[in-house]
Amino acid sequence: MKPRICWIPLALTLVVPALGADRVSLRHQARSLQPGEVVLLSLEAEQPLSRAEVAAFDRTFPFYREGESGVWKSLLGIDLNLEPGSYTARVRVWDLEGNEN
Repeated sequence: MKPRICWIPLALTLVVPALGADRVSLRHQARSLQPGEVVLLSLEAEQPLSRAEVAAFDRTFPFYREGESGVWKSLLGIDLNLEPGSYTARVRVWDLEGNEN
């Protein structure tokens, strides 16, 4: 008996905060959006940040700053037991004074 490969469709909505008049851009990259995969998020803000995190799939994933470039990255793991459906990833950022935006 040959093993069967099953693709489970997921939809991921990304919610990004606004930093006053400053802009935040967010990109995602993934081989596919399905259980067992990893999604790379890249966040860039015009205003310097002290930290950032993303909440998705009932978990919180931190962003890490990539050098001095102002680009922040995070890896979201999609659990193997995740049911097919639509999910929201909510990004939170903090400015240098520690204020959440």
